[in-house]
Amino acid sequence: MGAGTEGMATRHGANDEITRRHLGGDSNGRDSILKLNRTSHARLNPYKTDRRAIRRVAGEVTSAHRSPSELVGLFEGLLTGFNKRDQRILFLRTFRTLSASSLQELGDSYGVSRERIRQVESTCIKVINSRLKTARFRPLVEASARFAKTIGPAVPISVAEAAGFGVSGEWIRRENLASSMRGFFLWLYGSYKVKDGWMIKQPANQLIGKTKRVTRSLLRRGPASTEKLIEKVCALGISKDAALQWVSTFGRVRVFGPLAIRWEGNLADKTAAILEFRGESMSRTHISELLGPDQNVRTLSNFLSKDERFKRLGPHRFGLSKWGGREYSTITGTIEDVIHANGGEATAPHIISQVHARTGALESSIRRDVYGPKFHRSESGFYRVVPK
Repeated sequence: MGAGTEGMATRHGANDEITRRHLGGDSNGRDSILKLNRTSHARLNPYKTDRRAIRRVAGEVTSAHRSPSELVGLFEGLLTGFNKRDQRILFLRTFRTLSASSLQELGDSYGVSRERIRQVESTCIKVINSRLKTARFRPLVEASARFAKTIGPAVPISVAEAAGFGVSGEWIRRENLASSMRGFFLWLYGSYKVKDGWMIKQPANQLIGKTKRVTRSLLRRGPASTEKLIEKVCALGISKDAALQWVSTFGRVRVFGPLAIRWEGNLADKTAAILEFRGESMSRTHISELLGPDQNVRTLSNFLSKDERFKRLGPHRFGLSKWGGREYSTITGTIEDVIHANGGEATAPHIISQVHARTGALESSIRRDVYGPKFHRSESGFYRVVPK
C-alpha cells in the first residue's frame, strides 16, 4: 500500500475514537485535518496533486444544488434511529473505503460473533437503501452522482481525503461527518480498490490495462508529446488535473517536460531509454538522478559495466554501444593500446602525448603509470608491455 494510503489509514485510526462518540465536536478537528492534508499531499510523487483538483471536487459536489449544511443535515437524518453500535459499524466498515474494519475485529470489539456483525451491517444497509428511495433523501443521491462524475473512475487518495465537500465554518466541528459522507458517497456510487496511492473504481485492473495499451500504442515509435499523452488518458475518464500522476503510476511512462518516453523493464532497460532519449553520453550521477529515488546505484553501476548495450565513452561518461566510438579505458589500458599501435614499443614522450590526447589525463598521472611495473624500459629508451 502506498504512502498516501498509510496517511489515510492513520486518519481512520484517529477517527475510531471520533466515531465512538458519534457526531461529537472536536475543537482540534480543523488543525488535525489540515496537517494530514499537507502530509498526504506531499507524499504523492512524481506529480503532486494540484490543489485546484481538491477545490474542484469539493466545489462541484455542492455548488448550485444544496448547501453543505443541508447535505450534512440530510446525512444525519439518514442515520436517525441507528444506535451507536450500528453507526460505528457503518462508519468503520461500510463507509470506509480505506482500511475497513473486518467482521472479526468488530465482533471482538463488541464481544459477538462475525455473523452477528454481518447481520447488523446488512440490516442497516437495507434501512439506508429504503430511505434513499424517498424524496427527502434524493439530494444525497444526486450529490453522490455529481461526486462520481467529478472524480471519474479514479482519484488520488489525497484528493478524495482532502475534499471536505464544502463543509466549513461551524460544520468543521463535525469533520467526522464529512469523512463519513465521503465514504458514503463512494459506497453509494460503487466499489473502489486502493492501489499505489489511488482509489480506483472496480474493476481496477481493467482501467489500468487500458492505460497501458494506450501509452504503449502512443509511444511504440519513440517519445511522444506530453500534451497528446494527457489527451489520451483523459479519454479514459481520468481528470486532467491527475492525468500525469495517473499515467506515471500505471502507464509505464516517464515524462520529461514536453515529451514522454516508455518506462518499462528493469533498471538497465530504463537507463537505455534515458540515453536513447537524451542522445548523448551522461555521467552515472546524472543517469541516477533521472532514474528517480527508487533506483539502486550499485545495480546501476553493474549494468553500466557489464551490459553490452552500454559503453564507457569517457572517465565519467556512459553511452549506448550502438552509437559507436572508441570505448574508454584506464590510463594503463590506453598506454598498452598506444604501444601496440606503435609496433610494440614507444618512447615516453610519444606515449604521454597520445594518452593525453585520447583521455585528457594529466601528464603526471600518465608518467606514473608508464614508470610502473606493467611496462619495461629498454636501454634505447623505448617502453614495452611486460608479458603477463
